[in-house]
Amino acid sequence: MSACFMLSGLMAALCYLFFQPLWIFLLIRAIQPALGYWQD
Repeated sequence: MSACFMLSGLMAALCYLFFQPLWIFLLIRAIQPALGYWQD
């Protein structure tokens, strides 16, 4: 049980580390055009 819990925790940590930069990248991509419009 504890081994399964540890494995699920490890998978959750890997998913978090993998998806966090992805969300930041998507946010930057979404915000960049708005910044471009503001600069014009």
